[in-house]
Amino acid sequence: ANASDWVGKRKFTGASSLEEAHGLAEAELSMLGGESEGPVQRLNPVLTGLKETLNSLQTPASVASDYDNAGEMLEVLSVKAEQLYCDQTSLIANQNLLEILRTQAAIRMAQVYVQSASMRTESRGLHQRSDFTDIDNEQLHHNLIFADGTNAILALRKGPSGNWILPPSAAV
Repeated sequence: ANASDWVGKRKFTGASSLEEAHGLAEAELSMLGGESEGPVQRLNPVLTGLKETLNSLQTPASVASDYDNAGEMLEVLSVKAEQLYCDQTSLIANQNLLEILRTQAAIRMAQVYVQSASMRTESRGLHQRSDFTDIDNEQLHHNLIFADGTNAILALRKGPSGNWILPPSAAV
């Protein structure tokens, strides 16, 4: 009797977390498909804008202003992507919601790509810049971009076999 009383009064963290997440998901979904002021934001124009922005960087050699322009356009698209209208209201097999989430993720990835490419002030391999035409061996590293927009560098070095490896401090 004591154990059943205790269990009956106990709110388990796993269940409560799941209930809370479900409530948040329902609230977010209702916001995506709820009433809006003015015309609703549809998926196709956002996807088209993303494609055009990324295609604009596929020139033989980019310059800093290309990355700046792409970054600004991606910021606009990011705002629009957060306002996308979801026609379906189900939490189960909701293809419209899935495409919205994929588009939002693709825009975030494109923003990271543009930020990382703009940090690299050299030309190497497929990354060609007309404002920095030479290879700079000091930039033989990975550019890391964090979720908050900050960045860092992950150095590389060659091992005894001639293969590139991460330095011991980065392998943590």
